[in-house]
Amino acid sequence: MTKEVMVQIEGVGEHTADEQVTSASRGNYFLSEGQHCVEFSETIEGLETPLNTRLEFSPGLLRLQRTGAVETTMVFEEGTVSVCEYQSPFGMMELQMITREVVVDHMEQELNIKVRYDMSAGEETMRDCRIAIHVTATH
Repeated sequence: MTKEVMVQIEGVGEHTADEQVTSASRGNYFLSEGQHCVEFSETIEGLETPLNTRLEFSPGLLRLQRTGAVETTMVFEEGTVSVCEYQSPFGMMELQMITREVVVDHMEQELNIKVRYDMSAGEETMRDCRIAIHVTATH
């Protein structure tokens, strides 16, 4: 895959089934210590600070690190429970994710990552959350 890529992300959860969250950004793909990585920045409506994202992935594993407007590191490893702190402009919250499935399909000029998980924050639980990430080379 080439260094310059287009990153498209779609996310949907139990409470947001009617309003899918989508974004598209230009970014960079590279290998770091044997790990596939994608980095990109995006501007979120209503927030002044850009959101910088780094994805690290391998079969059965996605690590999503965000800095800027939001601070968090989420680890999705198939069959595991992980906890992270999510610092947003509105305050800190602790999230717990139960990862059901992580599928990484890596081809020569594109890759697809699909994650299925349940997430809880405090007393609220969202079931059947999904993230779909599509990365394509921009030549």
